[in-house]
Amino acid sequence: MTPPLQLFSSRRKTPAPTQGDDTPTVDLVKRPDSDAPTKVEPAVVTRKRPKVTAPKSRKSVPVVPEESWVMPALPRKPRLSEVRDGKRRAHRALAFRALGYLGIALIIAGVSFLLVPQVRARNAALQVVPAPSQSTPAAPSAPDPFVSPTPAPSATASGAPVQPNVQAGPAMYAVWAQRLSPKLNIPVVALQAYAYAQVAQNAATPNCNISWTLLAGIGRAESDHGQEKGSVLNADGTSTPPILGIRLTSIRDTDNGQLDGDTQYDRAVGPMQFIPSTWKIYASDANGDGKADPFNINDAALASAKLLCANGRNLRNGTDWGAAVYAYNRVNTYVANVYKYADTYARQSLAS
Repeated sequence: MTPPLQLFSSRRKTPAPTQGDDTPTVDLVKRPDSDAPTKVEPAVVTRKRPKVTAPKSRKSVPVVPEESWVMPALPRKPRLSEVRDGKRRAHRALAFRALGYLGIALIIAGVSFLLVPQVRARNAALQVVPAPSQSTPAAPSAPDPFVSPTPAPSATASGAPVQPNVQAGPAMYAVWAQRLSPKLNIPVVALQAYAYAQVAQNAATPNCNISWTLLAGIGRAESDHGQEKGSVLNADGTSTPPILGIRLTSIRDTDNGQLDGDTQYDRAVGPMQFIPSTWKIYASDANGDGKADPFNINDAALASAKLLCANGRNLRNGTDWGAAVYAYNRVNTYVANVYKYADTYARQSLAS
């Protein structure tokens, strides 16, 4: 038996896939191996997906907004009234400034008018020592006649006072010193030393006319009569502890440290503050112990009298008086202070 003639064939040719096309295709008809009828199943063909790479990052460039251009305003010509007002304000400010400067100048002139005379007077007092007259003692304001210290009361058969004996030493003036010590606030031993130095030096140089008030003024200015920095004057006239001045870096050592204990620089020593080199010139033994000691108020006071009377000075003359104290210490304020102290002691000693 011949098979029936098939006009149409169920087989279809699947178009061949083009090269490079990875799109999945479905074969709707799958040809069987035989001509027997078969169940048609779809065939799925997978394809590889291409690798997707992230685009390279690009740096963001800031976008600058475009500035809108504005036409600048044209300068306006000031009005005449505005020009006048500006000039008035400038003139007013200048006038106020000139008035301010004038006021400051007037204030300075007024202050100067009040202060300059006082400053000049003060400077004159510091630089110029008031000159006593020829008939008054070294302390210019002391009443005349000036009462000189006298030794212990003693009299001759006729009742005339005995002249001071310089050989007796400072102790002869104990009664006089004890009477004045509370009034002047000066230790008795220091007053005895000043009195003896006056009498002894005037006996050696009668034209000097030195007074104990001048020596007391120097003793007050130099060491407060041997009581500086807590020191005390003993009965024999020495100070405890010994008085030493500051280190004088402008004066190299002159005594190999024998008096001041300093082998590099000099120091002023004792209650009358002698520099070692000066003490060598005026060293004195007032108490008769055979030793010239700058730390003893008796010896130091007599050495000070010799220094003040040097070069033939007459201390009743104001010029010589100022020159003598200036030679002791070359500072104008020092001379003024000594004058003040000496004048005060003279007034207090004569007050009732």
